[in-house]
Amino acid sequence: MQHSRKQGIIEYFTKLMKIKRYAPSSIRSYKNAISLFLDAFPDKHPENISIHEIENFLYRKIKQETYLHLIKKLWWAPFSFFTTICGVKISN
Repeated sequence: MQHSRKQGIIEYFTKLMKIKRYAPSSIRSYKNAISLFLDAFPDKHPENISIHEIENFLYRKIKQETYLHLIKKLWWAPFSFFTTICGVKISN
């Protein structure tokens, strides 16, 4: 994904989180998660990432993490991102 497109997506999501009054620490964590998520799909626009690809991404990330109870919420951010940006309904 082009750097400017990635930055635009992250800035948009950051603006949404600020409007919803997320804590600055949450915004930093979610921005990092979204950045890693976008990096995992460098040649795809978020609208073209399938639910199956997102589930696989989350599964790999959660499986890699030692502190699952702390990390689980952080890695849910890409799902929120995907539904916000693309208007896709994903049940958890």
